[in-house]
Order: sequence, then C-alpha cells, then structure tokens
Amino acid sequence: MAARSIRALLLGGSVAALFAVLGAVAWLSFQGSQEEAEELFDARLATSARVLEALVARQVEKATIAAPLVIALPGPLESEDHDKPGPLGHYYETKIAFQVRDADGRLLARSASAPEAPFAPLVAGFGTRPFDGRDWRVFSLRSGEVWIQVAERDDVRGE
Repeated sequence: MAARSIRALLLGGSVAALFAVLGAVAWLSFQGSQEEAEELFDARLATSARVLEALVARQVEKATIAAPLVIALPGPLESEDHDKPGPLGHYYETKIAFQVRDADGRLLARSASAPEAPFAPLVAGFGTRPFDGRDWRVFSLRSGEVWIQVAERDDVRGE
C-alpha cells in the first residue's frame, strides 16, 4: 500500500511539474511572439513614413497651397470583410493614418482618417498617444523641413 502511495505521489508530482514547465514555456513563447509582432508593426509604420517621405513630403513641402491636402482611401475598403484582403486592399488600411507638417507644425497633408490636430509632439521616433478615445502608436520622422507622422490604432495592432 505504501508503494502505491509513493508511486501516486511521484506520478502526481511529475505531472504537476510537467504542466508547470509546459505552461511556462507556452507563456514565454507567447510573450516573445507578442514582442516580435510589435516590432513588425513598428517597422511597418517606419516604412510607411519613409515611403511618404519619398513620394509626398518633398512635393508638399514646396507646394503653395492654402489648405492641407487630404488623401482619402477608396470607399469600398470601408465595407470589405474585416478578415480578408480584397482586390483594392485591406479593411485595416483605414486604421492607419498619416500627417505631413512643416517645421513650424503647420499641417501640409494628411490622410482622411487623420485628425487636423497633431498626433504627437514633433519629436523623432515612436510613441503611443491617446486620440479620440483610443491609443495610437505614432512614428515621427523629420525629413529636411518636413515632419511625417504615421499612426496606427493600438486595438488593431492587438488583433
């Protein structure tokens, strides 16, 4: 009888230790993948800012326009299935916004989904800022006399 209880005790302890180790490994893997995903999202924001710099910022910087240029995404994206990309793009494109400002902070261009107010202070790098009841991850890039800010809603990054 004593041998069975020792056997049961060892088996129970071994199973408990196995579950504890597997649980810890699963948690560490999850945390690592979350960090990798955040890095990929941040890299995408930085890449978007650099593409805007190459395609839009230089032209807008020298333009003589009275009102900021507003760039709207195609309407059908708003009604696309949220989980599937369509022929015109992906629904989540509407959750990414950008602004182009001069050195004094005057708005030169923005996406239709971006506010007129600055996303964040004009300081180079990444930051998280609240806007319109949601947190936004913002990347700011200075290019000559122009600032480019690209932002993405935090809730989209978490999906």
